[in-house]
Amino acid sequence: MTDYGAQDTSTTTLGTNQFPISEGWTPNAGFSATEAGPQSTDGGGKKSAPVSVYTKDGSDVTLGTSSDANTVASVMGRLTKIRDLLNATLTVSGTITEANSAAIKTDLDALNTAIGLISDAAWSGSGNGSEIAILKKIVAELAGTIAVSGTFWQATQPVSGTVTANAGTNLNTSALALEAGHLATIDSHIPAQGQALAAASVPVVLPATQITTLTPPAAITGFALEAGHLANIDTHTPAQGQNTMANSSPVAIASDQADLPIKRDRLEVTGSASANNTTLISQDVTGYPYVSVQVTAIAVGGTLTFQGSNDGFTTVESVNLSRVSSSTSIASTATTTGMWAGPCNFKAFRVQETAWTSGTSTVIAEFFTEPSHMSTQAVLASQTGTWTMQPGNTPNTTPWLATLNQGGNSATVSAAGALKNDATPTGAPPYVFKAVKAVTVTAGTGASVWTPAGGKKFRLLGFMLANSWTFASCGIILQDTVTINSANEFLRTPTIYTSNFTPFPVNLGPNGYLSSTINNQLWIDVTATATISGFVFGIEE
Repeated sequence: MTDYGAQDTSTTTLGTNQFPISEGWTPNAGFSATEAGPQSTDGGGKKSAPVSVYTKDGSDVTLGTSSDANTVASVMGRLTKIRDLLNATLTVSGTITEANSAAIKTDLDALNTAIGLISDAAWSGSGNGSEIAILKKIVAELAGTIAVSGTFWQATQPVSGTVTANAGTNLNTSALALEAGHLATIDSHIPAQGQALAAASVPVVLPATQITTLTPPAAITGFALEAGHLANIDTHTPAQGQNTMANSSPVAIASDQADLPIKRDRLEVTGSASANNTTLISQDVTGYPYVSVQVTAIAVGGTLTFQGSNDGFTTVESVNLSRVSSSTSIASTATTTGMWAGPCNFKAFRVQETAWTSGTSTVIAEFFTEPSHMSTQAVLASQTGTWTMQPGNTPNTTPWLATLNQGGNSATVSAAGALKNDATPTGAPPYVFKAVKAVTVTAGTGASVWTPAGGKKFRLLGFMLANSWTFASCGIILQDTVTINSANEFLRTPTIYTSNFTPFPVNLGPNGYLSSTINNQLWIDVTATATISGFVFGIEE
């Protein structure tokens, strides 16, 4: 169909059996046939179709426009509101019917008012505000600085999280770093709970106002009398630390004090020298009465001299020491490696290189706090006076005849073994030796080791006893009795150790110990059960 121009009147002439088709004008697009359908056939066989009706957006006020907000009073506005409500969380209960639809609408309207509009301004802080307004207020507050306390929405705000060094411009990070040392100091100055010594407690002082409010204690009977005792205790209590005898408190060992084992201590000193007249070691030996010197290396042409002095080595004396590996060698010098030992009867001891060609000499010296136990030691002896020795009639079978002359008094030993003093015979009883062969002695029970002949007393002149290594260390007790009785103890040895101990003979001198009663026996007891071996000797009289 051709355009009929600006007017809406057609000038086209219809032909025979032609009907005009219904058309509509679309602005800026032209005519187009009117849409109809769906097609149907009536009872007369005639076909027909309803015409589609289109209402332009905004032309129907009741329906509204597609852009209506959920607050516009139109069908589209209400539908938008329903959509928004459905997108939210709704609590629906009961039954929606035509009868209560009005009430539901009222409730929906109230809910719509409570939620508010997207365009609502942030809540001012007074009166009621919509949820949208309150949320905008919260967003604005979170974007700014939040006070820990205040009346924003509650009196006190809980705070959690981590304080960092860059938390804000007002944080003094240098001062914060310094607090670590203060906290450590505070921690070290806070003592553990419970009572402690003064040195481990925190000093405190009561304030003056508090002291004035304290109730004075009731009178204590006899309190005034204690002043003298306290003063006496104060003057008789010495200061701590070692002091002189006059300024120390007297003490006494218990009457039943058990044996205390004594272990000698030692001091080790090492030294070396690579030149003549050089000191290898020098030591003040006060408190060290015994020395053992081991030469571990000797220089070429070297001679080491053992020296003692009491004046700081302004003057010295050579010290004779025994060669440990020999029972007959005594020397004050060493020209080879080896070990020498002996007593220190002076204030200071040193080893001096007194001859040297080349190389290095080295020594190790051990200084002991106790003298060494009795051992074989060489002795230098020289003859004084005139000694006359005469053989007997039969060699090696008859004792020699010896004549001694001292101060004008002569004495001889006859062929029969009798001592003659100025030609007057004096008989001497023979020695009695009693072997102690691995006798098991129970502490407190003891064992008899010497029973003298009837009507005799024993005189103990010496002994050598030791315990077996299979038993504990113990002390040996000697008793003068008929049956074991601690009251009859007359001698006790120090604790004898089961290892690192060499037994030695004990000599009680020319008189020894004489038993108190005829027919008494010599018993031995121990401080700890042990097996005892050795011997005792003396005479019976």
